[in-house]
Amino acid sequence: QRYQARALLRWYTRLPGTLRMGVERLVRALPEPMAHHSRSVIKKAHLFVDVAARQAAETPYIAPLLFSPEQLRALAPDLVDRGHPPPGIPEATEPDDLQRMMAADALVYLPQDILVKVDRASMAQSLEARAPFLDRKVVELAFSLPRRWHRRGWSGKRMLRETFGDLLPEALWRRRKQGFGVPLHDWFRGRLGERLQEWLMESPGPLSASVVGELLGAHQAWRRDHGYRLWLIYVYLLWRRGLG
Repeated sequence: QRYQARALLRWYTRLPGTLRMGVERLVRALPEPMAHHSRSVIKKAHLFVDVAARQAAETPYIAPLLFSPEQLRALAPDLVDRGHPPPGIPEATEPDDLQRMMAADALVYLPQDILVKVDRASMAQSLEARAPFLDRKVVELAFSLPRRWHRRGWSGKRMLRETFGDLLPEALWRRRKQGFGVPLHDWFRGRLGERLQEWLMESPGPLSASVVGELLGAHQAWRRDHGYRLWLIYVYLLWRRGLG
């Protein structure tokens, strides 16, 4: 869906600025559902305008930022300038946004996120889930293909669908991705939220307890879905407690 969003963004950024501003105001005025992104058109719209507002031309990567630079400075003013710089993405051989986004996925998203989760789950069951897609020749072939071979309209994985479509049940290769999302929005309205409050009262460390409290309060009052942001804070505090 990020690749679909990239194609839509190319069209959207050509609209007059006043029109885009009106669209963004309208979307932000809509109450944010607490369902997972994959099940909510409104939540997808919220994510889209967030990306568009930071002028996605600065990066080929379509993904929501959990915290804006301004939010990070409020959350952890003493840490915000001490982190590692984001990993560099080499320029693709062609000045093509699809190729650059594929490179970002292959060099950052895949090894630092997806493979970590999938490998732990699959290897625990003695399964190899990614071969042969990570074979070097397969990857090189994928990057050598023209754009039209990757997508057909809004449908992705064109070559896979056409190559294996007659070998698999249609209901299988036509269904939507199901992912590995967990209900963080529910967890932080229960025991996880209580534990986070306890840790903030004990030792918030370099984090602003008031800013975290505002995020948690808005989440528990059903005003915004801050589940992913709270999870990031929760894991950081858990790690910090382990050091002590």
